[in-house]
Amino acid sequence: MKWVNVNEQLPNPQRRVLVAMHVGTEWEFKAVGAFCQDHWIVDGETRLVPMKEIQYWAPIVAMIAQRSRTGKRG
Repeated sequence: MKWVNVNEQLPNPQRRVLVAMHVGTEWEFKAVGAFCQDHWIVDGETRLVPMKEIQYWAPIVAMIAQRSRTGKRG
């Protein structure tokens, strides 16, 4: 898995990805979320997350690999 800097590239809108929030602070954590043009929707957050709070994202590839092995979808 490779983390992507949001200043270099953003994921496709509405695609669920791993996100790294508050990197380099005591509140740093990783979660699953979706990019929505001018904000993020992050699992476990009850608010829309501003762009500045997400520094990195990574595609979720384990689900894709598992799906190809089992032949099951979604």
